Amino acid sequence: MGVECLEEIMKKLASILMAVVLMVAMPLATFADNLLDSAELFVDAEDDEKPEGKDRSEKKEDRDEKKEDRDEKKEDREEKKEERDEKIEDRQEKKEELESDREEKKDEIEAKRTEKAAERIEKFNNKKKIDTDEEAVKNKIEDLESLLERLENFLGEDEVEKLELELAESEEETEGTDIDTESESDTESDTEEETDTEEETDTEEDPAVASAKEMFKKYKEDVKASKDELKTLRNDAKDLRSEIRDIIKADYTEEEMEALNTLVEELKVEFDDIKVLGVDNIISNKAEFKFDVPPVIKGGRTLIPVNAISKGFGADVAWDGEERKVTITKDDKVIEIWIDTNNATVDGEEVVLDAKAEVLSDRTVVPLGFIAEALGLKVEWNPEDETIELNDDSDDDDDDSDDDDEPEDETNDSDDESTETE
Repeated sequence: MGVECLEEIMKKLASILMAVVLMVAMPLATFADNLLDSAELFVDAEDDEKPEGKDRSEKKEDRDEKKEDRDEKKEDREEKKEERDEKIEDRQEKKEELESDREEKKDEIEAKRTEKAAERIEKFNNKKKIDTDEEAVKNKIEDLESLLERLENFLGEDEVEKLELELAESEEETEGTDIDTESESDTESDTEEETDTEEETDTEEDPAVASAKEMFKKYKEDVKASKDELKTLRNDAKDLRSEIRDIIKADYTEEEMEALNTLVEELKVEFDDIKVLGVDNIISNKAEFKFDVPPVIKGGRTLIPVNAISKGFGADVAWDGEERKVTITKDDKVIEIWIDTNNATVDGEEVVLDAKAEVLSDRTVVPLGFIAEALGLKVEWNPEDETIELNDDSDDDDDDSDDDDEPEDETNDSDDESTETE
């Protein structure tokens, strides 16, 4: 019983082992067959691709030709690389030349600007000397006229009329042509008689009166000479202002001047009550500024572009679109101006403007008198050439600006015809 069971077990194990062997052997046989088939195909393909009639020398020639082609392509690549390098060098040289030209032009512009600034300052210094001389002459005239008034009261109206008549006749004789010699001889005896009469009168005249007459004549001549000197000084100052204006205009390009002239014509059409000033009508001893909108006189008040003026004198300008407000800051001073109103503040204190701030061609313009006072500027209006001087005299000892006339007070009598920017 035990033997039979053992045999049965052995048979089953043999069957299982055979099955395992068959399972392993069959895939291996299949793999081997496939491998052989692939090898045969490879050999067949190699035989098919093999050129007929080519020997080793032909293969060598082919390899040499391919090598030559590769060498030629390499040379072409090297040539192209050299061309690219040359182009890069050319571009670099041109770039360096352009940068050098730009630097030279920049230096030239800066040198010209420095030269013009120095020239402008020199002319303003000369003008300041003329202003000082003019003030001294004006004071001298006032003193002389005060003395003459006292002499007139002392001498009396009749005596003053006689003296003025004598001075007028003397002036006419001085300015007239030479008197005919024959006529002089005919009147010589009469003149001698008159002189004798005058000498007799003088001898009888009160010495105080005689002295007063002589002083009156002298002071009158001094007044006339001083007024002539004052006229000369004012003409010299006007010539200097003209030269300064030429320097200012030279800072504008032709395109900028054309744009300004076009804007002037547009402003004339848009506003009937406006007088346009030239951009060179505003001059300053220290600040440099350029306008893209010219200053104007409207309703007898001068309105000036706030951005250009404020920045020219070192202030910062900010725009608040929601409140339509301009804020100007310089040092510790803060100025706020609301557009289309007469409202403004200086360091928080409310100020009522005598003319509204408004917008002209996208630029805010404000009353000149207000902005000048707020920024501590001295304003001088020259009606002869409609020039406005804005001078910062904060560093100077002479800070008396109360006696200067502002253009707002002078321009009421100005012509309605606009002055175009030249």
